[in-house]
Amino acid sequence: MHLRRKFRCGWWEAADIVGGYDATCTNPLPSGVTEIQASAAGSVVDASGQQLTLRNLEITGGLFRGGRRVLGSSQVTLDNTDVHDNAGASGGGLYIGSGSAITFTNDADIYANSASAGAVRSFTAACSVT
Repeated sequence: MHLRRKFRCGWWEAADIVGGYDATCTNPLPSGVTEIQASAAGSVVDASGQQLTLRNLEITGGLFRGGRRVLGSSQVTLDNTDVHDNAGASGGGLYIGSGSAITFTNDADIYANSASAGAVRSFTAACSVT
């Protein structure tokens, strides 16, 4: 299943975005993942001051700010989530702001992203892989 939508979560919110199901959200997809593809310039998913888990997703098609933008003291987990084929001026695949932490689990991958100032850009952020 492919979604053409931008997700944005506000300050101090917690959210889980879980893919891998059909449009009824009850039947598992054979691929096990849902693709979230940007439909306009900007990042595909933004987080600012929140806890966010992205599970069983592909994040693709982001322009200018790339696939995933993590700002302002956010805690983000990519669980079996790939970030690929995004482009941006700074942090084509991931842009991680000051005070944020990102965790990669269960084969989360970042690949085939491009940017003039780094496909992954971090400003004093913590990163862990489990």
